[in-house]
Amino acid sequence: MKLADMLRNTVRVEPMLVRPDQAALILGSIELLDDLTAAGWLEPVVNRKRLKLFSVADLQGCVARLQAGESLPDEAGLTPGDHP
Repeated sequence: MKLADMLRNTVRVEPMLVRPDQAALILGSIELLDDLTAAGWLEPVVNRKRLKLFSVADLQGCVARLQAGESLPDEAGLTPGDHP
């Protein structure tokens, strides 16, 4: 069997859980990943001593919320437009 035939017959598998560096690539920045976790929008599915994994579906949900116009709270806990 030729390599081209083998590649054509393979199934591409997308991970359902990703490490923080992969999650940052999906979101576009490590800062956004940190902001989403700090705001409580995103929590690791697995959070062990040396292993942290995020759900791709949860990441997509966060992106959908941002695209729908929701804003993350700032560091003081206020959302844009709120005044103390």
